[in-house]
Amino acid sequence: MKTMKRFLSLMLCLLLLAAIMPAAVADPALRAYCYNFQVTDDGLQPTGISFSMGAQYGKEPYTLTYTVGALSGTAPVGKVTLPMALAAGDHNFTVTVKAKDADGAESTASLSASVHVNDDGSYTRTLISYVAPETVKVTKINLDKSAVTLRVGSTEQLVATVEPAGAANKNVTYTSSDSTIASVSAGGLITGVKAGTCTITATAADGSGVTATCAVIVTQSVTGLTLSPASVSLAPSGSATLTPVFTPSDATNKNVTYTSSNTSVAVVSNTGLVIGQNEGVAVITAVSVDNPAVIATCTVTVGTPVTSISLSQNSAGLETGKTLTLIATVTPDSATNKSVNWTTSDKTIATVNNGVVSTWKAGTCIITATAADGSGHSATCTITVTGAEVTPPADVTPGPTGGGSITPPPLTPPEGQTGWVNTAPKGGGLNLRKNPSTNATRITVIPENAALTVVTYGGTWCYVWYNGYYGYVMTKFVKLGIAPTPTDTTPSGPTPSPAPETPEGTTAFVYTKPQGGKLNMRKTASASASIITRIPEDASFTVITYGTQWCYAWYNGHYGYVMSKFVRLAGETSMPSGPDTPTPTGGGSGGSVTPPPVPSGNQAVVSTPSGKLNLRKAPDQKAARITLIPPGKIVDVITYGTNWCYISYNGMVGYVMTKFLVMGSGVPTVTPTPTVPIPTAGEKYAQVSTEQGGLNLREGPGMGYARVLVIPENAYMQVLTYGKNWSYVRYNGHVGYVMTKFIKMI
Repeated sequence: MKTMKRFLSLMLCLLLLAAIMPAAVADPALRAYCYNFQVTDDGLQPTGISFSMGAQYGKEPYTLTYTVGALSGTAPVGKVTLPMALAAGDHNFTVTVKAKDADGAESTASLSASVHVNDDGSYTRTLISYVAPETVKVTKINLDKSAVTLRVGSTEQLVATVEPAGAANKNVTYTSSDSTIASVSAGGLITGVKAGTCTITATAADGSGVTATCAVIVTQSVTGLTLSPASVSLAPSGSATLTPVFTPSDATNKNVTYTSSNTSVAVVSNTGLVIGQNEGVAVITAVSVDNPAVIATCTVTVGTPVTSISLSQNSAGLETGKTLTLIATVTPDSATNKSVNWTTSDKTIATVNNGVVSTWKAGTCIITATAADGSGHSATCTITVTGAEVTPPADVTPGPTGGGSITPPPLTPPEGQTGWVNTAPKGGGLNLRKNPSTNATRITVIPENAALTVVTYGGTWCYVWYNGYYGYVMTKFVKLGIAPTPTDTTPSGPTPSPAPETPEGTTAFVYTKPQGGKLNMRKTASASASIITRIPEDASFTVITYGTQWCYAWYNGHYGYVMSKFVRLAGETSMPSGPDTPTPTGGGSGGSVTPPPVPSGNQAVVSTPSGKLNLRKAPDQKAARITLIPPGKIVDVITYGTNWCYISYNGMVGYVMTKFLVMGSGVPTVTPTPTVPIPTAGEKYAQVSTEQGGLNLREGPGMGYARVLVIPENAYMQVLTYGKNWSYVRYNGHVGYVMTKFIKMI
């Protein structure tokens, strides 16, 4: 009995399952057809009959045979014509068609018709019965993709094919289940709109109801990333957790990888937990997993953190146009980083620059000093301003934090005391800095014994004017009055003997901030090349050839390569490339810059298809434009590059695209030395010995290095270093490498 109950229960489940499951759709069976019966004639009388036959469904190829009375035969799908004499009278025809497909399935179809022929040859045709072909509808849609993952704004093409191949209407229509996530065009092009999932459906257009689907996942890419906090101060063994903040906030993949620039100072886990190790500074870098081009950093200072900040005043009342100096005291005195950042709550009322508050109109605002070590400690002073509104002077523009951006006026000294630089006993130039701090950005170097104007004289720092620039210098190196030798700007101090010969080029300074340290000069333009010497931070050297990644330079008797991102050209206010770009301090609204020395170069003619040529600050189409050069103008080419040239035009220097310059053969070529040089003791010379044409002078010892210029055939050059494959030479003020096999020593 129990067995029977179990059997009945099982059968009931099977019946229920069968009732709810959709029935399987079987492929249509083979179907033969015969229709389109016609009488053929020669224009006078009937000459025969014709009909159409074929098969559909089943599996191709088909085999077709027909029988018409005593006649029979085999023919492909299509029209069959049978010639026969039709005498006057009635004629009855029965056509039987038999079809057989590749699987052996068979089907027959019949057609019945009668024809009455008159004595004059005219006739009438009557169709009694026939089998016409059915309109073939779509039975299946195949999509080339069943699932798609794409980013917001990107596209993916869907391709649909239908079965059977003989379907009368093979068109499909596309729809999206949520067009706010992904839209689809009439041609099946999917476009990601926002992060999410949806379904794209392709439906047969013949009304058969057949569909196919594609699942779509749309992801939102990461476009920006910051770390919170952006700086942090830790004691050894102290810890802090960094939080990545993504742009946009609905980014799909919010994973990052962390690294520390100095694991002996601070280490970081894959969750952003930073642990201090030893005193020092380390930079934690977070890289987006979704978009590795997006990074963020946090500066970690390990040492003694700031525990509190106090100001010399917590509140003050001032009249417009007056100033107040606030002094910030950091506790403890042993704090590793005692710097503070100054901000104002309303820059229209008062601004602040290194603690000096300037007032502009009546109102109340709050001046805040915040610890720069990331500890989060701060102190405030409430400033109440009374009086009529004062327009800020032309050389002070209140910035977003009230820091005050100093813009130098024309080259006319302001009112103040005359002073001169005296850095004895060490000697040398005096740094003019943007702020009264030895860590502040250096604007320029004032030569020893040079005259300057002291606007404000302080115990530690003086606010001065020099050669069109305002800035701060250390008071101990300033002597009031006229310099004893104002025309002598040669730095004092020991001079190497003999002094190395300085080649022609552009003066530059080492700029390795924020990390600081010396700059490696390498033998070739590669980070793995051997180091020739190390140039100290802020030291000056000579750039012979400037490249976007490497500069060929001279320093203290050495020639070699330094990375461009750590090079700051004299007189320029921004670096052409690199992670740290100094703030412009020059004159005018954007900062006028004294052009760096222009080495002797070659001339070229501007040739643009239409319009003027952009002269830019850096070799990049997004770099700031200095001026526009009209077509046909002549420029001096300082450094020739494949894509960009560093040129001088009308007293300005910058970069232009090489393709818009005409230089004869397309590269800088200089006139050969007309006479044979007479070597002095220790000098070696060689002559170009190419069979035809000039010799390439390159930036480095390899065919892949940029070409500096072409040394003409038979010209002479000085050989500085003779090598087996490449020799290091000087020609007409330029230095570089040539292939040894194309020179002949003299």
